[in-house]
Amino acid sequence: MGVDNLLNFVKNATTSTNIEDAGLKNKTAAVDISHWIYRGSYSCPDVLYHRLSMQLAYRAIINYIDNYVRLLKFHNVDLIFIFDGMKLPAKSVTHAERAARKAESKKMAALMLAKGDETEARKHMLRSIDITYDIIQKIMNYCRQSGIKYIIAPYEADAQIAHLNNIGQCEFTITEDTDLILYGCQKIIYKLDTNGNCLLYERSKLNTCLGPLREELSFEKFRRICILSGCDYLKNIPGVGLQSAKKFFLMTRQDDIKLLLPKLATYLKSSKLAGKVTDEYIKGFIDAEATFRHHVVYDPIKEKIVPLEPYPEGKSYIHFPMAGKRLCHALAKDLIQGKLDLDDLGPDDLDSNCDDSEIETETEKDNDDAGRAKKIKIDVGGDAIEVKL
Repeated sequence: MGVDNLLNFVKNATTSTNIEDAGLKNKTAAVDISHWIYRGSYSCPDVLYHRLSMQLAYRAIINYIDNYVRLLKFHNVDLIFIFDGMKLPAKSVTHAERAARKAESKKMAALMLAKGDETEARKHMLRSIDITYDIIQKIMNYCRQSGIKYIIAPYEADAQIAHLNNIGQCEFTITEDTDLILYGCQKIIYKLDTNGNCLLYERSKLNTCLGPLREELSFEKFRRICILSGCDYLKNIPGVGLQSAKKFFLMTRQDDIKLLLPKLATYLKSSKLAGKVTDEYIKGFIDAEATFRHHVVYDPIKEKIVPLEPYPEGKSYIHFPMAGKRLCHALAKDLIQGKLDLDDLGPDDLDSNCDDSEIETETEKDNDDAGRAKKIKIDVGGDAIEVKL
């Protein structure tokens, strides 16, 4: 998931280290829990495929997660598990493609089983694994029993984690998804093992990855490089990867993407790219960038839905449907606490009985930065927890 080869592209901003040496003891980590769930399920794909003896699957997944929880608690790391929520409109093509691949894998697993080839069948079962709401419920129960805070994100866990990082609710995050780099997280742990070894990405070192012209490259331009190379919200143009995208954006100071993208073939001196930048592609690029900036998230301090970045002046969520639909307070709180089965939610449920004033707009700027040192208690994950302000 995320941008292909991005960790290698930003390798100068990463360090092979461990939890203790990285100075992450006594910190708070937001965990993109879906990766641990999937890895925990790899030991029992046959159980999940047949949906039999599900207690075995629950136990396998929770045991896998618990190994990491015990490691991190040993280092006095507080944890917040972040679950993916509803399907993000901007990711509809990616979701459809993944669903089709999983359906095909299920068919192939059945075919291999019919042939008596259990080894090949198991490979296809692994590719067809779905994380269902009953599994999520078991993990939420584990969280409550273990004193672990959790939030069901309105949409993508990545954006929710980035928001928690932005408002000081976590100092670092744990994931395997490179999209978190594009969302601007400051410190990200990749490739964590049960001995505490890991790869630490630090945004503060990002400029060391960009060569002699790095001073000309803002984070926003870096994100555009990644989008052009292909991400979950927009497929790349064949023949354009991270290096060619970097070369393109370093050749110009033009910020207007509508004027810039049509010059791709000319700037890269590639006749193969001629005519590839269509109006549809430009719109897709603009939508992808807007999704990374204005993705709908839940603010546990304000207890309301907000955009990751404030909307431009005169704009609201209505102008960015790809970044998530609005949710009123009551529905949002039920969602983030895991009281709703996401599969039962329809589009009409999101807009019904929802006052426009409940949705944060660009006019709702906070003037309480000094107050963020305070603490309050809110209900997250079914428990009253103390949250730093």
